[in-house]
Amino acid sequence: MSVRAVLWDADGVLQYTPAESWDLAVEVVAQSPGAITGAPIDEERIRAVAHDLGLGDHVDDIVAVWSTFDLLSASLDGAYYSCDLGAAKPSAAFFEHIVTDLGLAPDQLLFLHDQPENVAGARSTGLDAVRCAHHDGIPRLRHILDAHGIPLDEGGKPPRR
Repeated sequence: MSVRAVLWDADGVLQYTPAESWDLAVEVVAQSPGAITGAPIDEERIRAVAHDLGLGDHVDDIVAVWSTFDLLSASLDGAYYSCDLGAAKPSAAFFEHIVTDLGLAPDQLLFLHDQPENVAGARSTGLDAVRCAHHDGIPRLRHILDAHGIPLDEGGKPPRR
């Protein structure tokens, strides 16, 4: 089957977050079990946990990682967030929800992610998945899309189907 939809990971593929800030945010949010999959967490809780962990000097960076999503809505047909699905990558439930929602066969989806464990999780659910990171640049991205039969126009955009 041919690829009908591309699932892009945001952090690490489409956008860059400094590793130090990301790692600190993960450390803080990990103190609130379930936050990634939808349990409530707010800025006040993030700030309190960061201070308790001795990370007060970095609290603004941590809050920014957790709460800032710069979405170009015209560039996406949809978005899937772990907190909305109640499941996070690399679990099969995360990918199965997307497959069902899109009404496509798993092998019609191309998943691009920078973390090998999430690529493996997608593959185990039947998706075509490739590791691709923000720092790999546009040439690598073009190579992956071309290899999957996804043509780009002169402006670098895939045609709408």
